[in-house]
Amino acid sequence: MQEHLDTVPGLELETSQEFQFERMASFEWLEEQARNRHYSTFALYEAAEFDWAMRQFKRNLRSHFMDIDHITWRDENTALVVRKSAG
Repeated sequence: MQEHLDTVPGLELETSQEFQFERMASFEWLEEQARNRHYSTFALYEAAEFDWAMRQFKRNLRSHFMDIDHITWRDENTALVVRKSAG
């Protein structure tokens, strides 16, 4: 990230903080999100690739979670505070 900030004159990374939180959703909700291409990787697929990816996505969910009405995961994020100097 610092390399990208260095390409813009006057930008300086002030602080960063990593945080995470637990998430839970149903299989149906996750499938709908994927079908609407909410997840960035799904938005990149052509129609045939997307159909294959959706089948894999659903197969993976079913094989990794016993209760598909309560699929849990941990979102991990990084917050950056970037300041631009006046000059």
